[in-house]
Amino acid sequence: MPEPWGMAAWVKAWAQGLQGKTAPDGHRYTEDEVATLSGKLITQESVGKYWREAAPPPPPPPPGTGQGLELPFD
Repeated sequence: MPEPWGMAAWVKAWAQGLQGKTAPDGHRYTEDEVATLSGKLITQESVGKYWREAAPPPPPPPPGTGQGLELPFD
């Protein structure tokens, strides 16, 4: 029997792969729907955590907004 960590990694990758994907009826999958589709192998909270881990970092703020690293001579 495979170790449970291998299954957990597979389910995590599967859940992350559904992030931002469109369901057959045209709406984006929700965390709760992905948890349900997993057969309750993972919770909605776990899906949210996995999605946050997989999210790309936000882009840097535009220059001149005072929100990023700006040098006074730029």
